[in-house]
Amino acid sequence: MKASIIRQNGKPFIQIDDTAYSPLSFRSFRPEPYNITAFYKAGVRLMSILITGLNCTLDVPYSHYGEVWTGPGQYDFSVIDHQMDLFLANAPDACFNIMLQLDTRPWYLEQNPDCSNTFLNLVELAGHEPWRRDVLAYLQAVIGYIEKEYGDRVFSYSLFCGGSTEWYTNSQAHGKPDGRIRPHPLKLAAFRSWLGDETAELPDMDALTRTSAGIFRDPRADEVALKYWHFHHDIIGKTILHFAAEVKKCVQHTKLVGLFYGYIFELTSTRLLYEGHLAYEQVWRSPDIDMIFAPASYGQTRAFDGVSGFLLAVDSVAWQNKLYFHEVDHTTFIAPDTVESGRRIPGSGSRLATLFDSRMVLRREFAMTRTRRVGMWWFDFFGGYYNHPGLMQEVDGMARIDQKLSRIPMRSVSEIAVFA
Repeated sequence: MKASIIRQNGKPFIQIDDTAYSPLSFRSFRPEPYNITAFYKAGVRLMSILITGLNCTLDVPYSHYGEVWTGPGQYDFSVIDHQMDLFLANAPDACFNIMLQLDTRPWYLEQNPDCSNTFLNLVELAGHEPWRRDVLAYLQAVIGYIEKEYGDRVFSYSLFCGGSTEWYTNSQAHGKPDGRIRPHPLKLAAFRSWLGDETAELPDMDALTRTSAGIFRDPRADEVALKYWHFHHDIIGKTILHFAAEVKKCVQHTKLVGLFYGYIFELTSTRLLYEGHLAYEQVWRSPDIDMIFAPASYGQTRAFDGVSGFLLAVDSVAWQNKLYFHEVDHTTFIAPDTVESGRRIPGSGSRLATLFDSRMVLRREFAMTRTRRVGMWWFDFFGGYYNHPGLMQEVDGMARIDQKLSRIPMRSVSEIAVFA
């Protein structure tokens, strides 16, 4: 299989061999026969499969299928087979985006006590070459197996790492001290290498948070802080580019590569500075990156009386010839409140009240993505978000509308540019 991003009639498509697919897709942490079949019957032919054995922030597994990477050079490929069997049985003509989580496994942290948990504190390990080599060996083994067994069905690989698998670092620490910005020997070594100065030291938090010119940092008085924050984001971006380039080599540049990255809206207070997403320009420019993902805007914008919006500068993604995928994970009126652990699912307290409200908000997101000419996937989060005839009728209707729109030429008539 060979996949690429193309544009026809002013709109993006994913070209897979000789067929152009409109970028509408399905994703779930809890794929089951019922939801895979429902979306397949609604006409969705692009689907994502998450390969990981790690827990999410709600202390339940991202995937119920278990861990592939079980030890140094040890892999349980039956985990991949079980998921592929599930999807192939219930979506026989679908093509797949394989999502791979690169974070440190519990066994890895036990065997490498000097290493940090990348899910909580990615910046401390991002520049550590031994970790990069170990992750690359994992990627080469898993992608090699998938390409050998299922390569004619896989059109892309997505790289997940850091907080919430979205390349966050120091992501408010989820209440855990291991996620805080702090001194660390491996981070110090990477910082010195990045600066080219073996005598450099990491600034303390007082220096990092101080602004000497009102709300601004002074180039001289705050020079050490400015250097650190530049490093903090740049090392994340360079790590992304390192792995993306290696994945492209693994697939001989025949498949797409995507990831979540580049959020600059709604990261309030210190988050925009701490989270590590400000290297997005170099990431988006890379020829080894094809797709950028992000959830829809959070908060009141998701309500029935809200508006649709993006977490990133979406037109800049298109300007770099990349395909943006808008993740619709809104809490429908039938979405569950909790996961298996009893923990409350984020957003469940602001669920859409009725079937009508849910349908209208789904239409709103769909309409926005069509007018912005970007991709979209329905994210059935922990399952059950769309398990209702009225909601699947809506998905079916949107897929039919999209087929009609795909034949109609479109161009932007915007007269206003918004700079972020």
